[in-house]
Amino acid sequence: MASLGQKLRALRKERRMTQQELCAGLVTSSMISQIESDRVAPSPQLLEELARRLGVQPSYFADDFTQHTDLAQAYRRARSLLETQRYDAALPLLLEVIRHPHHLVRDEVLYGDLAECYEALERWDEACDAYEQVVRISLEKDDVPSAVHAYYSLGHLFRKQNRLAMARMYWQRAVELLSRHPGLEMPLEVKVRTHLGRTHYLLGEYPAALTHLEAAARLAEVRGLSLDLATIRHTMGNVLMETGRHEEARQALEHAMELYARTRNQRGYNQCLVNLGVNLRLAGDIPGARAHFDRCVEDHELQRDSIRLANAYSERALCRLLSGDYTGAEEDARMALGLDRYTKSLQLSARATCAAACLALGRPQEARQVAEQALAGWAPDADTAQKVQLLNVIRRAYAALGDTVRARETALQLAGQLKGAFPHPFPAL
Repeated sequence: MASLGQKLRALRKERRMTQQELCAGLVTSSMISQIESDRVAPSPQLLEELARRLGVQPSYFADDFTQHTDLAQAYRRARSLLETQRYDAALPLLLEVIRHPHHLVRDEVLYGDLAECYEALERWDEACDAYEQVVRISLEKDDVPSAVHAYYSLGHLFRKQNRLAMARMYWQRAVELLSRHPGLEMPLEVKVRTHLGRTHYLLGEYPAALTHLEAAARLAEVRGLSLDLATIRHTMGNVLMETGRHEEARQALEHAMELYARTRNQRGYNQCLVNLGVNLRLAGDIPGARAHFDRCVEDHELQRDSIRLANAYSERALCRLLSGDYTGAEEDARMALGLDRYTKSLQLSARATCAAACLALGRPQEARQVAEQALAGWAPDADTAQKVQLLNVIRRAYAALGDTVRARETALQLAGQLKGAFPHPFPAL
């Protein structure tokens, strides 16, 4: 079905009139061009005069004008609802606009709005489909920036669901698309490469993580993006720690701290401070790590940051456990648990340390209870090594309690988890 603009153009050409002749004394020829391409809608008064000049009744355009006006109002209302986060109400309006032929807004923008709605409503599959439509339309128009933005959003969509492999795939597509257009400078490229590098890190793919993080760092340095560069160096420090390159990790973390201080990002600075101690522990310098965490828990800025302070106490608890100070380990682990009750990884780690300390202090029943509490909150994406540690504590606790049947059952569970797990060293208890 022809739109209002298409009808107007066809009728003008049928009358052998130019745009200048049709608009003389009314509007500019540019306005007529925009109406004919459906980029703008004429006022009722202008449409009536154009119909008169073309020798037809205004009713010739009535249905098209009404539909165009109704759709425009629907879209304006949808945008208003989106801005106030009323996604349930915006969704049917957006779908109504999509169902009808229109030239109110670019299709990729409209599908982007639709994807935003679905994502906010956690309708993940439909959000993914809408973003995929944005990619398809953008690539058909050779609009690379819009396609990159859609891939970036798709990555975040799957990151929210903790589907890291899917997030990695879409961010990789964005990077590949940017690589095919080296002359295109997009500020978003730094974030895309940073997220891709971090996702490789979380998946244990360390060489790939470093490759993308180094590329992101080069871009951030050239563009003077200090806060982005701080985040990149911070993540690189974590990756280097995991690969045993402890001196390089220290340098990366200290560089990140300088950048965080410059950009006044205290939380980032605090986390790097804690990670420096983790780096010492992983390097095998337990006394040095413990002394570092002694300073951390006394740091005034860190004391105002309960989450990072909880991390420091949890790490010092592990250092104390590894050095045989079981009472101190239990005290620090319980302090960490009290400071941060919501971060699952922290709760898991601190409970594992607390359970091991209780077992070493000759309280197997309490050790078993603490370890089982930790396992109850264990998620499939959590550190398998920690689960191995917890199962080992439970096994040893049952053995100490003389319950050989349950000790054997736990040992079988433990054997099933050992494949591919690389637990941090715990002392022989």
